[in-house]
Amino acid sequence: MENNKNEKNQVVELECGRLPIDMTPPDRTLDDYRTDYSYHLAVKLLDELRENGDITDKEYAKCELHFREKYAPFLAEIMPEIR
Repeated sequence: MENNKNEKNQVVELECGRLPIDMTPPDRTLDDYRTDYSYHLAVKLLDELRENGDITDKEYAKCELHFREKYAPFLAEIMPEIR
């Protein structure tokens, strides 16, 4: 086996059984939490409308996408796409 020392193949010594990665969460403001809460409330109402048959799945997806753009919830970039 060839001993390759590029960055992708580095051997990293574990510290106390953990990788030496900074896992501190990003600083979030009160306003960040408020927008997250507003997003989740809006989606909860959408869920109820869809369950009651008041809106279609297509309308739900359109509204939910709009709420993601408007409120930009934390971790929105990794949320699954609704079709």
